[in-house]
Amino acid sequence: MEYFSKLAQNLPEFVRAEKAMKNPSRPSLVTGLAGIHKAHLLSRLAYCGEAPVLVITKSEADAAKLTADINTLSGKETALLFPAKDMTLGDAEAVSGDYTRKRIEVLYRLSEGSIPMAVCSPDSAIQLTLSKKQIRENSVTLRKGTEHDLPHLVEKLVGAGFARFDAVEGRGQMSARGSILDIFPVNSDRPVRIEFWDDEIDRMSYFEIETQRRTDDIDEIRIAPNTELLCGGEELAEKIKELISKQKGKNSDKAIKKLNRDIERLKGGLTLMGDKYFPLCCEKPESIFDYVKTIVVCENTGCNENLRAAFAQHTEELKTLFEEGTLCKGLDLYCLTKGEYAEKLHEKLRLYLDNFIRGGGIELDQIIPMQANSVSLWGGEYAVLKEQLSDYTDGGYSVAIFAGTEKAGKTLAEDLTADGFRADYSPNSNKPVKGVITVLPGML
Repeated sequence: MEYFSKLAQNLPEFVRAEKAMKNPSRPSLVTGLAGIHKAHLLSRLAYCGEAPVLVITKSEADAAKLTADINTLSGKETALLFPAKDMTLGDAEAVSGDYTRKRIEVLYRLSEGSIPMAVCSPDSAIQLTLSKKQIRENSVTLRKGTEHDLPHLVEKLVGAGFARFDAVEGRGQMSARGSILDIFPVNSDRPVRIEFWDDEIDRMSYFEIETQRRTDDIDEIRIAPNTELLCGGEELAEKIKELISKQKGKNSDKAIKKLNRDIERLKGGLTLMGDKYFPLCCEKPESIFDYVKTIVVCENTGCNENLRAAFAQHTEELKTLFEEGTLCKGLDLYCLTKGEYAEKLHEKLRLYLDNFIRGGGIELDQIIPMQANSVSLWGGEYAVLKEQLSDYTDGGYSVAIFAGTEKAGKTLAEDLTADGFRADYSPNSNKPVKGVITVLPGML
């Protein structure tokens, strides 16, 4: 939203923070900001020329709220939540791939430059994932008028993690019937129908899941992989055989027995669920740190506390699964180590958003104090709102109100004007004016 972007341009502290984002030597500390003010600053920093930016905050709930507020204040999709996945390292009959697909979508869009910011928790940041090279090599670009062998294309998409269904109903699914291929990529908000004439793509269009009817025609679609386990069944079976040959020592008999069982499952055409074989399928994994240029940390103490808890939990889980023989040497690399996390953070960290930094060893370039006041949310009582607004407008402040719906915003602006306030319903306002109340749609 240009309203808040223009407002940020006039704040010297915001300008100082933008300059600090360009300083690779030492991070700076910005103090005095509540959650919504951090979102306002970050909505501006996303476009300061140092993107992609990774914002790490103490919990996933905080990351989700911060992401939503950044997007509301910028008036467009500026940030994406990079969620932590609930890793399934033991045996599993079925596993939801929703979080994995969401993570791949974020990584794909960061790598192609279509989103300037990602927000995550520490436990999400430490989880290893596909490298940029793997995402690039396992993505498929289809253009109208180009030729593809449909059976070979379907085989490639199955290898990239797409599941075949009679009809596409959600992300990660595809359906091939005759000369038509339907697919719902993780990096698309709508499914795509691809129609072939012999081997040539004759038409591509989005379609509605409910009606299965085409909507908008398109000329090109790029399809990101749908899984982090980019191994076919035969290839994975061979990798497990090689792993068996290297097992020795305590619990090796248990591990070999379970590994052989999984080979038989693969030979029987079954798909192994979960994340157990990620280290075999992704020999040179990366983390989200490898996809971004700069990093901002919100509430450093809370981040460190939750980071310690995440490492402790993961270590305890690995210990138990090794004792059971479910995991073994070679199936143990799922997260960054503490040292790797600290090194990658130090390399790209530019700002702390916190009231103070506790703990030694942190050298700051500068401290940027900001004075920002938080007001209570409006509960809907008009008389209380008028009283609050009078204090601000009498002091010459510019005021913005998120009123929810368009109808509610227009009604509120009319009521305020009738009561003597200078109020406008202006969803596209691009400049704050002193003494004027700008009513906007949406909410925080």
